[in-house]
Amino acid sequence: MRAVGANPTLAAINPDDAAALDLSTTGADDAYVFALRATGNSSPLWGLRFIEGRNVPPGSVYLIDPAPLGIFHQGTSTFLADPDCY
Repeated sequence: MRAVGANPTLAAINPDDAAALDLSTTGADDAYVFALRATGNSSPLWGLRFIEGRNVPPGSVYLIDPAPLGIFHQGTSTFLADPDCY
């Protein structure tokens, strides 16, 4: 994705795969491969924030670059400008 100018920061993954990734251990002391950095959050891996999605097929990972998605505003919005400020 980076080769075409995207910068993915999100990874959508199946909940079962996410649990297996979070619980992966290594070495004689069975230390977790990816230690938690913030309580209640998944560990960042390669700068990605992992999000569990039940509709993501097992074994698949969807990389998402939210920047080109834009910002979605729903509902009434108001823009106020004070011409005396300038």
